[in-house]
Amino acid sequence: MHSAPDRHARLSQAVDTMANAARRADRRSIGRNLKKVANQLDYHSLEFLCRAPDLVLVLCEALTAVLEVHRHPADSHPRRKNEERWNHPCGTIRQLEAVLGETRAAQTISIDAAEAWRRARRHLSARVEEPVFIHIQEFEDGFLALPIQVAIPEPATIPTIETPTALVIDKATGAVTRWPLLALPLLERQYRRYQCGQPMTFDDLS
Repeated sequence: MHSAPDRHARLSQAVDTMANAARRADRRSIGRNLKKVANQLDYHSLEFLCRAPDLVLVLCEALTAVLEVHRHPADSHPRRKNEERWNHPCGTIRQLEAVLGETRAAQTISIDAAEAWRRARRHLSARVEEPVFIHIQEFEDGFLALPIQVAIPEPATIPTIETPTALVIDKATGAVTRWPLLALPLLERQYRRYQCGQPMTFDDLS
């Protein structure tokens, strides 16, 4: 029998995996593709699919709350009661373990190239001081993440026609726009102006 901390960690990790998948879902892409099959679905099915990422996130928050209650039961002997509760889990915890176990078993593909890149980036960021680029190559049983160290161009104070360009990905919408390479604080101010429909200005560089 697994220990109480091990069982709780496995369940929490499964819930986090579901939540992360919902957060990474491209809602605009989902919407575009659902429009193509809208006439093949009833209203309730279409509404469910449109709201699926939000529904999953709400469910994960609820499951997290349940796990926290079972990890920190309110009684006068928290350690002893907690061990007894995990050794003889209630129906809620047993069902949660069964459902999450079936969900993991049903996943035929655990990660894609984008998730492999994210994991490699997290792994390297704690071990490499200089920024690196990561090249991902897929093979039958996994992904090869190849760190590539390159010199990053110096950001311009005032962009010219020779200034290198960069891409900005909007956090709220996922929209991608091309920008001159600027120092991050300056780019942040200019992007905020762009969002408000204002022109770029370099009068105040302080």
